[in-house]
Amino acid sequence: MTAAGVSSSAIHTTTTTGSPPLTSVAPGVVHVPLNQTDLSAPPPPPNSAVQRRRRRQQQQQIPRPSSESSMQASQPSLRQSSALLSSSTTTSSSSLSSSVSAATSTTTTTPLLMRGRFSYYEVWMWRGWYLVVLLSVLVKRSLINQQIEVFWQYLLDRGLAQLDSFEPIVASASFYMWIGMFKVVDLMFQQQFRRFKITPDHDPVKAEGGVFQFFSPIGSKDTPGFMALFAYLVPLFIFDLLVPRRTSRSYFNLPPPTIFQLMGNISMSIFVYDFLFYFPHLIMHRNRYLFKHVHSKHHSRERLCSVEVVRHSFIDGTLQVVANIVTLNLLGLDAFSRMVHNIVVTFLLTETHSGYDFPWAIHNILPEGVMGGAPAHEAHHRYGNVAYHQFFTYIDNYFGYYYYLAGSSNSSSWLSVETPKK
Repeated sequence: MTAAGVSSSAIHTTTTTGSPPLTSVAPGVVHVPLNQTDLSAPPPPPNSAVQRRRRRQQQQQIPRPSSESSMQASQPSLRQSSALLSSSTTTSSSSLSSSVSAATSTTTTTPLLMRGRFSYYEVWMWRGWYLVVLLSVLVKRSLINQQIEVFWQYLLDRGLAQLDSFEPIVASASFYMWIGMFKVVDLMFQQQFRRFKITPDHDPVKAEGGVFQFFSPIGSKDTPGFMALFAYLVPLFIFDLLVPRRTSRSYFNLPPPTIFQLMGNISMSIFVYDFLFYFPHLIMHRNRYLFKHVHSKHHSRERLCSVEVVRHSFIDGTLQVVANIVTLNLLGLDAFSRMVHNIVVTFLLTETHSGYDFPWAIHNILPEGVMGGAPAHEAHHRYGNVAYHQFFTYIDNYFGYYYYLAGSSNSSSWLSVETPKK
């Protein structure tokens, strides 16, 4: 279980002969404007006030493409800028192609990593829809509150909510539902949603070995499946049968919340869970032994798809479960809110590993920089030394680990170049 400019994209090149180990002293990410080819002077930190001011200036000066065709039309200028960074012999179109081919023979180029290609208008359109939904909830809140009570009473009458294993069952079922949803997108709608892919040249279905392996319910040594689910749930079932306790807990007897209480509870629980898991996650990256034996399995794939959210070691998964349980108990949430929290947190975790940057995703709906979303977490898996948050960015900002992935509709056009950190 476990974050537009000229072409609305970012080109990533490396100056070393191979991707750096995730646990080593990793390279810093330097953001270079397209019109800057002199890298002799050290640039300011990636998220400094100077860089933020430059991004705002770039947004004002550089027109953004309004369609995929205009984005493709601007690709030559991006290729030229990339070549200028790797070679000084770009004097014509022929010499440009030869210099690029020569550069690729001596350096390792990482796969293309970019934000979703969508405009400000699309983001604001979806923000408008969110506002419509919120206003509708406000108008119909009495009816929604009644339906919450009816649904909770239905679960009680069927004896489902009283099960001690109710929450693990809800969390596990939610994971497989969200993973399955994104797998269907990868299989059937990948071309239609290609402009939202963070790594456009990655086909998860082919990477997993075909459709059968991609949707295999059992999984393999390297692909989580139902066997892993059984290994997780069976010990819990046995423990819950031997130690019944749920109905005696104080939270179980609390009445279900109103819709706005529920929204407040879930917002707080997501925030606290993200905070509690941040530092164990950071420690697993900073300690070589822990990374190798505990966390490396989760980083075994550089390019993400939804199944990566459950590709982790037993200890790694246990730490996330513990953080989730501590969050719910610390906040003292009622049983209904705990159920909804498990549904929401599993969706957010799956979405951050999905490889898609949708304009309707919550990290794009909120003001830029509040949540990192899938682009930030994809960068985390790519570089290993940035974006340790699951959802938010504030601790990363404080410690200087925030990764500003270029090329989105919410940013100016920047080239992200890896350079060794002194």
